[in-house]
Amino acid sequence: IASWPKADTARQNKEIEDQFAGFQAVLGAIREIRNSQNIQQKEELTFTVRCDAGTAALLEPMQLYFTQMARATGTSWGPNATVPDIAASRTLPGKQGPIEVHVDVSRFIDVGAERKRLEKERVDLTKFIDSIDKKLSNAAFVDKAPAEVVQQQRDKLAELRSQLASTEASLKKLA
Repeated sequence: IASWPKADTARQNKEIEDQFAGFQAVLGAIREIRNSQNIQQKEELTFTVRCDAGTAALLEPMQLYFTQMARATGTSWGPNATVPDIAASRTLPGKQGPIEVHVDVSRFIDVGAERKRLEKERVDLTKFIDSIDKKLSNAAFVDKAPAEVVQQQRDKLAELRSQLASTEASLKKLA
């Protein structure tokens, strides 16, 4: 019986691991948006990523892989990235702050149906936020629950509020 192999930590590169994790998250968001909008795989997409400058510096060199794996081209990266007028968006948690992925869907969208979908999403997010707010405002929960569970709920609440803000911004663009 052989012993379990040990990892050679000298060969690990934190920057490459962070770059790949960010790439996977953004690629997944693009594919999720494509599926939720019923956009065929053969259709070319354009997208923007609003994030901190450090994350943008890691993601932008990955453009070739976005093109190959999702038929999507990044048009703008970083904190000042311009968001398309009609976009489907996802907000992802990042190590250095949220990562907002905005896919231009102006060629593929039924504005009325998208508005209806976003309004439903807003209602669902609001309900979820309210339930977590009630849980966190309950002194018994906060006092009795382990600190890490309470912090997880606070983090989830912040993420949901960010998603709600993104959804409301998308609704305003469709109005």
